[in-house]
Amino acid sequence: MRWIVRLVAALAVLALLAVAVLVFLPADRIAAIAAQRIESATGRAVTIDGPVRATLWPQIGVATGPVTLAGPDWSDEGPMLTAEALEIRVEAATLFAGEPRISAMDAVGPRILVERAADGLLNWDLAPRDAATVADGSPATGAEAPSTAPTPPPATSRQPAGLDLLRISDGSLSVIDRGAGTRIDLSQIDLELTAPDLAGPAELTAAARFAGLPVNLVAHTEALASLGAGAVAPLTLAVRLGETALDFDGRAGLDPAQADGRLEVAGRDLGPVLAVLGAGGAALPAGLGRERLDFAGQVTLTPDGALHLRDGRLTLDENRLTLAADLQPGGPRPRLTAEITAGALKLGPAAGPGGRDRAGTGAGSDGGSAAAGGWSRERIDASGLGLVDADVLLAAEAIDLGQTRLGPTRARLALDNARAVLDIRETTLHGGRIAGQLIANARSGFSARADLSFADLALQPLLQDFAGTDRLISAATGSFNLLGVGDSVAALMSSLSGEGRIALGRGELRGLDIAGMLRTLDPGYVGAGQRTIFDSITGSFTVRDGVLRNDDLAMVAPLVQATGAGTVDIGRQRMDYRVTPVALQREDGSGGLRVPLAITGPWYNLRYRLDVEGLARDQLEDRVREERRQVEERAREALEREAERALGGAGNGRGALEDAVRDRLGREVERGLGRFLGRN
Repeated sequence: MRWIVRLVAALAVLALLAVAVLVFLPADRIAAIAAQRIESATGRAVTIDGPVRATLWPQIGVATGPVTLAGPDWSDEGPMLTAEALEIRVEAATLFAGEPRISAMDAVGPRILVERAADGLLNWDLAPRDAATVADGSPATGAEAPSTAPTPPPATSRQPAGLDLLRISDGSLSVIDRGAGTRIDLSQIDLELTAPDLAGPAELTAAARFAGLPVNLVAHTEALASLGAGAVAPLTLAVRLGETALDFDGRAGLDPAQADGRLEVAGRDLGPVLAVLGAGGAALPAGLGRERLDFAGQVTLTPDGALHLRDGRLTLDENRLTLAADLQPGGPRPRLTAEITAGALKLGPAAGPGGRDRAGTGAGSDGGSAAAGGWSRERIDASGLGLVDADVLLAAEAIDLGQTRLGPTRARLALDNARAVLDIRETTLHGGRIAGQLIANARSGFSARADLSFADLALQPLLQDFAGTDRLISAATGSFNLLGVGDSVAALMSSLSGEGRIALGRGELRGLDIAGMLRTLDPGYVGAGQRTIFDSITGSFTVRDGVLRNDDLAMVAPLVQATGAGTVDIGRQRMDYRVTPVALQREDGSGGLRVPLAITGPWYNLRYRLDVEGLARDQLEDRVREERRQVEERAREALEREAERALGGAGNGRGALEDAVRDRLGREVERGLGRFLGRN
């Protein structure tokens, strides 16, 4: 029974101690000290409503009712903080000392507001107040309503003590920037902050939900107070938003915002992240981070808002780039200057003119099959051109644009007030060289211009990429300047205007045997296995309302020569063209066998036929020209005889003789043509 007596005695002693603690624990004083600490850290008055009671379990401390932290008078959003309750714990060893030390504080269900006014004023300030600020026990701001908590004793001159632990459970946070017009809301916040000394190290861990995505944060600094006091302090930061991770290791300050250190970002499947950031409708293009984004570099954020990047390494899907950049605020838009170096870039899917995959065009030597659906009518969103002004230099080993592939490329992009100019200084395409400018203008509607020159450009793969046909084999040299206006590819192509020229060297036209047609007058020399070899093709063209017109095509071939004229409706992807080949022509250009050939229909299903009407018309014109030549020859001979007789006579001057010759020549030509046309 002795152990039972001892146990009862021990329990009685513990009960007496508990009663003593409850009786003598200065709950109101501890609550007042906590209120002072909060006011000192935030610069806002604290109001504690309801009773303040002492607690013994799980630790010695006090519990309060609802708590309010006032907001500034310029804000209409209400208090900076409200909480359902505060639980404050103290160190037992300091319980009956002159000033009990608060070791931990829990905020239950807090609602926190962080606000920035349009003129830059903040509703928060982490800089500790000095002793004079609270020496008389008044609120630190001097402008807020006094706290209803008991007045604490005068503060000492030392820096306010920190907290071993600050915990927030089931909280929410709203961040409002009136200058930028933005608002961010986080919910289900669970947070723990350890900062035994506000001037010393601090550790923060937090979890929350942002627009449905989980958010996790871990931060460590060596000087918490310095972060909000206009100075910088060592800071490591790790943030996770969905499947996107951000890590920073360096130095930072909060007021004003500034940082210098190593930044790393890793993201997978960025669609949800873009959605919660308000850009859900602007999915990243393939090759620009749609599936994967990895970044690492040394970043510097200056107090005036300028951002500098050095030694940057960026991975966008399959693309890897190195870059250095500077982003300067001010003016109507931020200004970006950058230098980018890359290996082989892949910037889009292999799509043809109708939006179909390049591998599925089915084009071949039997006629090709460019997309029958026409150009895409999907609206072009060029709003991004107006977000920033830029001057960017790019050097890449290769650029895969989806429809085609560029070789080594050096270019400069200048972006000014929603007008982008891409100056192509050097690039190669299908064995040829290209230089010039590409311009996109979104200042009023959307327009695009291509002003390019090229040399030794292989046409077969180029036409395969853009028109789905591989019939023309040759190397081209030339230039063009084209302008399109519209909000879709279809509108741009239907509005094209401009001019150009082209010259082709020795090559081959597949699917058409012009010499065979001339020999047999049979239009059946079309299709697989047929071809026309040529030495050169030259011509120029003009474009208006999406229709290209050419009137001076000239082809020189071993067996034939040909001229051509007609139209190519780029907008509708149709052709109406007439080629007139001539075989067995005399050295002076006369004679020979002519068989006009009409090429008509859509690009993906061109039709070739002998132009019978044109053939008859050409034959008639040839006969008219020949008869006219013969008539003129006979008239000239007759006039020469008359002139000899007239010159041998007397009384006529040279002027009268010339008039007579002209009149007689005209009558003879008219009479001869009348006889010829009468016979036909």
